[in-house]
Amino acid sequence: MQWLVDVAKGLIIVVFFVQVAQLLLPETGLRGYARLVMGLLVVVALLNPILTLLEGDLPVEPARWGLQSGNAETYLAAGQRLAAAAQERITGGARHRFTQQVASVTALAAGAEPDRVEVEWGPEGAPAVIRAVFGAGGRPVSDADRVRWVVAQFFGLAPEQVEIRITPF
Repeated sequence: MQWLVDVAKGLIIVVFFVQVAQLLLPETGLRGYARLVMGLLVVVALLNPILTLLEGDLPVEPARWGLQSGNAETYLAAGQRLAAAAQERITGGARHRFTQQVASVTALAAGAEPDRVEVEWGPEGAPAVIRAVFGAGGRPVSDADRVRWVVAQFFGLAPEQVEIRITPF
């Protein structure tokens, strides 16, 4: 944050001095050339922080990210931890919504709400097995094979990857 404040201060100072210099210039033919040079100076002052940002020469504040030493392995480990946490936050929400969608499709196919829906995830993050359990609390489900087929077709799975269990009274 201090870097951004320093950049803003530097730009304000450059623009201020350019404006003062333009006020002091005489009304002659050279004024246009002087304004061009001063305009280029302002452009350079604007581009310098952007180029610094693109080159990655920003000052690093290790304490802000919970780092003590400034070696590359520590920074890489911290970055990997942040990436893993972000990935888990994204996939956790998506997996929850997918499970809710499985429950909705199963309920539509069966004509009754399932008591429990579980999704097992494969190593690549795709659903490996879907389990739906129907109990005695709702309307009876008569054709578990049809429900299995509908759920498998809807989610692009093999029927063997979908388990429909109906528990007796």
